[in-house]
Amino acid sequence: MIRVLIERKVGESTELAYQQLTRDVRHAAMHMPGYISGETWRDSENPHHYVLISTWRTRGEWDTWARSPERVAATDQIALMLLEPEIVTILEPL
Repeated sequence: MIRVLIERKVGESTELAYQQLTRDVRHAAMHMPGYISGETWRDSENPHHYVLISTWRTRGEWDTWARSPERVAATDQIALMLLEPEIVTILEPL
């Protein structure tokens, strides 16, 4: 099992569109093999900083989703809303 942390800083004028798009992307991910769960968190000190956490059965299943045309298209749209490039961290259990 792995967890994927995605950190994004979103422009104030695009937050509502960003929130809807991330919900849509999560809904699509839920139908992918290996998807276990996902959450979105907002930084209490900086409301424009979002952390998305998803859990996947394997790294390969995450990679398949990460390279899928649907996710790539959504990520391209999200990139237009960001104040700086996203940070993606893959976590493995010890």
